[in-house]
Amino acid sequence: MKENLISIKINKSVEEVFEFTVNPKNTHLWIDWIIKEWIESDKIKIWTIYKNIWLNWESENSYELIELENLKKFKLKSLDFGYEVTYFYNKIDDNSMILNYFEEMKDWSDLSKPFENIVLEKLKNVLEK
Repeated sequence: MKENLISIKINKSVEEVFEFTVNPKNTHLWIDWIIKEWIESDKIKIWTIYKNIWLNWESENSYELIELENLKKFKLKSLDFGYEVTYFYNKIDDNSMILNYFEEMKDWSDLSKPFENIVLEKLKNVLEK
């Protein structure tokens, strides 16, 4: 598989979900294999570099923010391999939204560990608490 799309309805405002998911300090709260994520700038904007460390992985992974549309879209591209991930934020009403999570490999590789619905279920649970 070179592409993966999963979606979930979250009973929070699109603003809350967007702010939570673009903030690297929150990533470890909903993605179990990421133990730490950070950016080396004071502001999230195009070309910002996100870095993270995975559980049982010795080196840092680096991702460049290549698309950012406030409350609509957030896209990261791996600097280490051909992986890209895009979050699409779709408002339903003031208190609910649909998050579409699309990941793909742009090179010869396959998605070795594609996101599953359980990951977005954890995000939903964290946000709706």
